[in-house]
Amino acid sequence: MKRFLPWIAVLLVVLALVGGWLWQRMKNDVAAVAELAQELDVDVALQQVELSQGSEGKASWRLVADKANYLKDEQLVRLDNPRVIYYQEQDGSEVNVTATEGEVEQSSGDARLWPDVVIVSGPTTVYADHLFYSGETRDIDLTGNVRMKQGEMMMTAPHLIMDMKTNDIKADGGVTSLLWSEQTAVPAKERQQ
Repeated sequence: MKRFLPWIAVLLVVLALVGGWLWQRMKNDVAAVAELAQELDVDVALQQVELSQGSEGKASWRLVADKANYLKDEQLVRLDNPRVIYYQEQDGSEVNVTATEGEVEQSSGDARLWPDVVIVSGPTTVYADHLFYSGETRDIDLTGNVRMKQGEMMMTAPHLIMDMKTNDIKADGGVTSLLWSEQTAVPAKERQQ
């Protein structure tokens, strides 16, 4: 037993050194996470979040996102993969919107979504780089490579506004529109076969 005592002492010293190293590393990791949280100023971080807004018993919109970070001082919710349903006032029909990122201002109800914005409303599909929704006017303002497809029409414009109160769509700033039919969409060589 006496000949094992030096080995046991060495083993205890090694275990103490490894334990001290692990303790220090854990302390450093916790400090780094705390510092990162302070830098980001994130008060709450959530996964699979759902938000909604409305007035007078009617929903204006409902939003679902994979992740959300709430910044208390800015009253701002930052979103990953938001999916929004806006409800049109006149007929209650749904306007479905998806994007990669977004944010909602809690006080105003304004929302910004970007990039790869896709809007589907009945037979109409709209693509854009950026979306701004005004909680006050209930307008959806689209910018950046806006493309709208509805039936046999394709329209492009740098700017498009969807009025959620009247269901009107207005485009400006160099609008281009293309109409086609099944016969004109197929090249002549293929039509003959």
